[in-house]
Amino acid sequence: MIITVYLILVNCSGDSPTQYEYSNSPRAYFETNYYDLFFGMNGYETVGHSELIAALQAHTGIPVEQYLDQWIKNNAKIDLSIKNVVIQQNGNGYETSVEFNAESDKDYEIFTALGYRTSPEGEMTIIEVNTTKTGSQSLSFTSDARPLYIQLDPDFRVPQVALNNDSWSR
Repeated sequence: MIITVYLILVNCSGDSPTQYEYSNSPRAYFETNYYDLFFGMNGYETVGHSELIAALQAHTGIPVEQYLDQWIKNNAKIDLSIKNVVIQQNGNGYETSVEFNAESDKDYEIFTALGYRTSPEGEMTIIEVNTTKTGSQSLSFTSDARPLYIQLDPDFRVPQVALNNDSWSR
């Protein structure tokens, strides 16, 4: 989860990794760019939550404590699910509408993604999804080919209680 939080924060700070750096090896990108900073600040001393927050804030320039507190202090339990998918041909492409549900005990600030494939072995195309409310929501996207597989939170960024309803396939 720390790698995911780091990459979300780096993206928010405008210092985002290139697609190659991230897709080639997210762990390598994290280790190269964050571990050096963290161990430079703390050495190999025993550290806790506050040192982690300080290092993330120092690197990204974003006050991350409030964002992380919602997950750590509240023991967040969220269930993301895809409720309905409608795909319509639109000229030479396709317009896809996805209705999804975010269930939790309260509203959380959620930074996740929706991924889709247009061929069985194709690479997943990622669309960022940011929400701050529970309940039913929808988003639409266009693609050159008909989506065959759609998954909400494909990188498992959100602490979900169940992973059984977060994908759709044709």
